[in-house]
Amino acid sequence: MAIPLVIMASAFWASYPQRALAQNTPLNAQLVPGFRRRLLNVTVALWLATATLIAAVFALSFGHFIQIWLIAAAIALYIALCLRSPWIFTLYLLAWLASNTGLTPWPLLEAALRSALGGAGLLVAMIVLGYVAWSWIFARGGDGHWRLQGRQARMTRAFRGGPQPQATKANRWLGGVNPLSYHRFLQTALVQGHKPVELLSYGLGPNAFWGTFYSQVLITAVLILGALLARHLGLLQMLGINLPDAMLRAMLLPGLIPLLTAPWTLWSAIYQSRKEQALLQLLPGVPQGRALNRVLACLHLRYLLRAWLLFGLLGGLLMLLPGAKDDWVTPVLGALAAFNLLTAGLVLGDYARLKPPSLAGYAWLMVAAFVFVGAWIFVDRVLFAVPLPLLCTLCALVAAVWMYLRWRMMLAAPNAFPAGRMAAS
Repeated sequence: MAIPLVIMASAFWASYPQRALAQNTPLNAQLVPGFRRRLLNVTVALWLATATLIAAVFALSFGHFIQIWLIAAAIALYIALCLRSPWIFTLYLLAWLASNTGLTPWPLLEAALRSALGGAGLLVAMIVLGYVAWSWIFARGGDGHWRLQGRQARMTRAFRGGPQPQATKANRWLGGVNPLSYHRFLQTALVQGHKPVELLSYGLGPNAFWGTFYSQVLITAVLILGALLARHLGLLQMLGINLPDAMLRAMLLPGLIPLLTAPWTLWSAIYQSRKEQALLQLLPGVPQGRALNRVLACLHLRYLLRAWLLFGLLGGLLMLLPGAKDDWVTPVLGALAAFNLLTAGLVLGDYARLKPPSLAGYAWLMVAAFVFVGAWIFVDRVLFAVPLPLLCTLCALVAAVWMYLRWRMMLAAPNAFPAGRMAAS
């Protein structure tokens, strides 16, 4: 009973901050008496209750209630801070990199805080810090609040299939540097006069383009190889940076996130390009009906599985480094790879009945990944009942059957374009 409660609490918190921020509009914050204060108090109470529930369940098996509570409360607060300001995510990456390379003495800092405040003191400090952070998350109205609401509205429209925001200078620069950029290949295809069937992958937009997945592999490989070269040449030692092999393997984790959310990203891209799909159908040579569904299924599944294989090859090479069997990164990477393979079949389906993608779907996908990773590590490191090769073989067989069933469903579905035209209102 306890584990389902934790899953439900995690799923609830994955979507609640977005809904709470949506309610705190500038008009409500300024014109409704006590609205912001009541919303703030309710949110803080739910934050404390969620962290306490998760910590209590895990403490029954592993102990260390205070440490688990601090971690759960920090993660829940971090999710909300990222919604308030996306730049918070980059600060976390910098802190994580510093803590894993020895640039920042986090253990010494934690020991000093624990000796000065004690366990109960750390709890009180986190509660006070959390209340201050939540007060900043819920804006009080004014020009800044209107700008924040506009940015969140643009993000929501992008998630649900609305018009896309204009590309920033940074995105345009990255698109020019990236050899696998969408616009670079689109210009080449138009100049060379590719067949209409080959243009289908371009007509669905950048998020459904194969180069988007392969770019993640390329960027991750360049970063890891660069770190290996710098460590081999002694450059990191000159800077006083310690880069263990486990850290190199952990550098694969950020690159796996786009593959983790690839089904949801493709759903969103397909729904966003409905108008373009109506025009694509008019091109001579574009297949219709079942033939079109077959072409789209082959495109999406082939690109996703190729990116998965490239990441698997890169991860396999990193497993040759010493200590791969004993560190915490290996089971996490294995679990994420298995989860990505199991969810690859979700890119296939009845596009004609596709509903607008929502943040709830994205949140449930992330919660499912979190639960799957936890179950995988529990089986691999605690039970030892199922050998790891057998576990991987079972996942591969289940994924193959699941993809076959989704393939059959997509071929039997109505014409895929335009997507969502037959969705129930």
